[in-house]
Amino acid sequence: MKTNLKFIALGLLFISLCSFLPNSVNQVPLKIQNNEPNRLLPEKLRGIDYGIQGSHFPNPTYATFEDGMYVWKHDTSVTATTEDLQIVEYGSYVYTDKGWYLRVTYDVKMFAETYNCKNGMLKKGKTYTDPSSWRRSEKLVSGDAMWFYIAKNKEGKLYKGTALIETEAKLVAENKTINFDTKTSSIKWTGYGEVGNYSLTGKVNLKSGSVIIVDDKVASGTIVIDLKSINHSQSSLVDHLKSKDFFEVTKYPTATLKITKSKILKNNELEVTGNLIIKKTTKIITFIMTRENDTFSGKITIDRTDFGVQYGSKSFFDNLGDQAIKNNFDLEFRLIATKKPSR
Repeated sequence: MKTNLKFIALGLLFISLCSFLPNSVNQVPLKIQNNEPNRLLPEKLRGIDYGIQGSHFPNPTYATFEDGMYVWKHDTSVTATTEDLQIVEYGSYVYTDKGWYLRVTYDVKMFAETYNCKNGMLKKGKTYTDPSSWRRSEKLVSGDAMWFYIAKNKEGKLYKGTALIETEAKLVAENKTINFDTKTSSIKWTGYGEVGNYSLTGKVNLKSGSVIIVDDKVASGTIVIDLKSINHSQSSLVDHLKSKDFFEVTKYPTATLKITKSKILKNNELEVTGNLIIKKTTKIITFIMTRENDTFSGKITIDRTDFGVQYGSKSFFDNLGDQAIKNNFDLEFRLIATKKPSR
């Protein structure tokens, strides 16, 4: 009996001593931790707080067939959600049977140019967009990719953002490309005074343009306007519109609309969405366009101050009186398809 009591006492002593041992004896073995079989993010992105929201549109995206290649087109946008952040690096991974593979990385200079973001500085809450992201392949194959962004705050702390994109091995319905005739197409501009019904109207030329039609909708397209061709009966007004006060055409000779999608309404009308680029500033716009066979017409109302054109605007200057100019101006267009040569 004494022997049993002795063993029991020794057992209790051992248990009490174990309670003082470091907790590490209960942790997962180091080998398993190093393998990290359940981690999804690439190692490069682990341990960094999220502070950037990334997205793609459309997502998933489907292929079109252009110039002998399959092309998946989409926009890519980022927004700083915590505070102002300075981009350090960004790029993309593609997913393979061995996990994420780092496809490409870029520096802050490339980000500033591609996303129209001065010095790569993300202002909190402001969205910056690359309107011309794409994937291209000779084969119609699906794939998953992930864009990543690493930035720092003013104290040097790093933040990250990710944006997954699905590209599907599915070709959208047979498409038709329509090229527009720069000679027969027309674009008219109209600006307005703040006082009375005062307005001025002139013309500007189409430099190039085309759209891709899928299921009777405009799936994509690019319209380029030649700002150097701005015309009006008053030569002094033309010179002013071409100057730094307005469109600064020597530095920014064109304005570009990149159509990203459309929706069929009624009476041959389409609701069109795209990215308008003026003076290197990109804004998403939506407008109504009418299609009659291969002729497209409509009116786009543009807030010029969105693109840094502030001259004569009551939003930025006081005491302008009858010299004040409305922020909005109109572009009325009629785009006519190039005629195919007869055989």
